[in-house]
Amino acid sequence: MSPLKPGRIESDLGAYPLFRGEVPDVIGEIGNASEQAAAAVKVLLYVGPVAGYVLWIALVNSHGTPKAVRAQDDFLAMTVAFCPFVAAAVLSLLRAGYGWAAVATVALTLLLFLRLLPRKNSGWVIYNLSPRRAWMLTDRSLRALGWAYRWDGQTARVADKGLSLEMSFVPPLRNVTFHISPCGPQPQADDIEALRAELFRRLAGETCLPSASACGLLLAGVGLLILPLWMLSHHSAAIAEVMTQFLLS
Repeated sequence: MSPLKPGRIESDLGAYPLFRGEVPDVIGEIGNASEQAAAAVKVLLYVGPVAGYVLWIALVNSHGTPKAVRAQDDFLAMTVAFCPFVAAAVLSLLRAGYGWAAVATVALTLLLFLRLLPRKNSGWVIYNLSPRRAWMLTDRSLRALGWAYRWDGQTARVADKGLSLEMSFVPPLRNVTFHISPCGPQPQADDIEALRAELFRRLAGETCLPSASACGLLLAGVGLLILPLWMLSHHSAAIAEVMTQFLLS
């Protein structure tokens, strides 16, 4: 075997940047990858829940019959969709050193949530139903139950049962919200259940086509999803690199 010559060793080692006096910017490359991955994940966290909520509304508006959802469940779904924006604001305040402002923001948000959260079985949200059909179905349901009632605008008041049924509309979403509230004595749970059963029985007999609102919401939801999905696919290499560094560290 021929002995290694010093010149040959230096030539071989010169192929490596470290031995040429060059230090590769590995940390900088990882940092750039982390920034790209974080930007993609942030967009997904902000836009994803809103897109999911819009798509959910589009799907329930596409049923062949009106779709009923409890008012409490509908409000919780909307809250979950917009929670990332509140969380982002709180984290920004904490990073800026305004801990008291972050605590106040959380407290006010929680109080507002509890104030607006509908009580259990206090109403329903009916999707893919026009205001005119909602009024007719409510009127027929009350007459079928044999209750004495009177209309006050969009509110049906049943004095002898101690309840009122108020309707509100959101035309772009094509939904009708039925809110039950007491008027006089506390309404009995059996009366509320009887009203719900009669109204839902009539809703089951309604037939309708997917509305224009459903088509528009479906396009909007898909459009909102395109941006985060594109960013995730565009920065997939950066995300994989960050995950690899995290798992191997």
